[in-house]
Amino acid sequence: MENFKQARENRQSLLTASHQYLINVLASVLSLEESVAEEFILDSPSEISFFTLNALEGVLKGQQDLLSKVYLPAIGATEDWGILTNTEEEGKIKQDFTDVVSNYIKFIDETRTMLECSQLSEPSDIDFSTLVTLDDMKAAGADADIVRKCEEVLMVWCSEIDEVLTKSEIQKEDETAGIVTEIEQWKNMASKFSSINEQMKGTKIQTVLNFLLVIESKKMKIWQSMETRLMEHLKNAKDNIKLLSVLEKNCQPLYNFDPVTNLLLTGCKAYITNNGSAQIWDQDPEIIIKKIEDCVGLFREYQSCFHKIKEEILEQMPEGKIEVFEKPIFGKFERFCKRLQQISEMFTVVKTFSSLNQSKIERIDILAQKFQDICTNMKKNQENALDHGKKEFEVEFAEFMLQINNLTVELEDFIRKRISESGPNAVNLLQRFQNLNMPCLEAEISKNYNLILKRQALELEHVKEHFHGNKDDPPLVRNMPPVAGRILWVRNLLSKIEEPIRNIQVNIQTRFTNQMTLT
Repeated sequence: MENFKQARENRQSLLTASHQYLINVLASVLSLEESVAEEFILDSPSEISFFTLNALEGVLKGQQDLLSKVYLPAIGATEDWGILTNTEEEGKIKQDFTDVVSNYIKFIDETRTMLECSQLSEPSDIDFSTLVTLDDMKAAGADADIVRKCEEVLMVWCSEIDEVLTKSEIQKEDETAGIVTEIEQWKNMASKFSSINEQMKGTKIQTVLNFLLVIESKKMKIWQSMETRLMEHLKNAKDNIKLLSVLEKNCQPLYNFDPVTNLLLTGCKAYITNNGSAQIWDQDPEIIIKKIEDCVGLFREYQSCFHKIKEEILEQMPEGKIEVFEKPIFGKFERFCKRLQQISEMFTVVKTFSSLNQSKIERIDILAQKFQDICTNMKKNQENALDHGKKEFEVEFAEFMLQINNLTVELEDFIRKRISESGPNAVNLLQRFQNLNMPCLEAEISKNYNLILKRQALELEHVKEHFHGNKDDPPLVRNMPPVAGRILWVRNLLSKIEEPIRNIQVNIQTRFTNQMTLT
């Protein structure tokens, strides 16, 4: 009590003629005695500000400018926060307070914009001097032009109100939305509906409505239906605000910290891009694939921990039942992991097809250049890759995979054409294609191996038939001794079967080695 009295006396000793003038003005405006106004001020330990609000562009615009251009910068520049100064809580509390002011400024701006967008049209071409009294209205009912103008402006108002109500019913879902965001949305809608309701009470609108009621216009049924719909929306908005306001206070502490999922997503993006210093397409494919595996592993561990804790809570609860909707918790991370897996698939393709650039197979450089062009186009839009909310990447991914599939078809055609042209070197050429280590070509390579083996098996069969058909009386070179001629004939047949047999052995050994590698 002594401290309070001392503080009050200190404040009183600081009063000057300027302060006294302001107290007199305040007392006059509030219809108070000067001494009473002075007592109120001295009893308050808070700072009192006097200012003129510029309302030329509207009260909301003036208040928004005052908060954003005066108070918010002042809060940011203030270093003396009393007992909070140089404490661990100073930064957090200052930031929370700044966020509250910023959110309020945002709310004012959104409300002002909504109110401006919900202005009903002004009936400019109606002579209201002819619609003053009831008799005037009855007389004007015989004027088809006035009736038409009033009904037209009524339909314009109905259309404008319907547009506002329809837009309010189609709310875009926000992944990060919570109670605070939702209550702001309902407040904005309530402001918009209230603004329209107040405009409907205006003199000109009421005059038009009364006139159309007097002449019993059929258009009034449409208006009454629209008015009922508007009031239902306004009541619903106010009810939701009342309900959510009860929850807002208890849920506010949850907004003082970033959601765990958001922190994990931010950390994953920073990890993949080296804290934003490296674009994903500029990094080594193997490194990116490993990073993506780590991020997906983090998500699996996050889910595992959640389910483990959930089970522990269930065991401790007598009812043994708890409902937790996992989609709001994991939905965003799941979509992010899906995006990472798509990126990993693209990098795997890049890693696989990069062997085309090192290949010395004749004319394959044309296909290698096509692949480089595909990669160049893919790398043009790097900013959408890690943002799982942007759908442009989905289109780019589908286009990339389609181009790769088409390139694979071209490679298969290229293999078939080259093999058909290679003759006896077909097996060696196939081995070179095998060395590209491209899984997408394995089926085509295997198919060509089988065709070559069948062809060479057919050659062996022909040699075998020729041998058995002529072994008793082989065709000899003229003037050759019988024994020497037979030996030369057999060696000639042997030379025809050595190459196919050797190719078969190499093929079996190669394919066996590849199978062992895959398993």
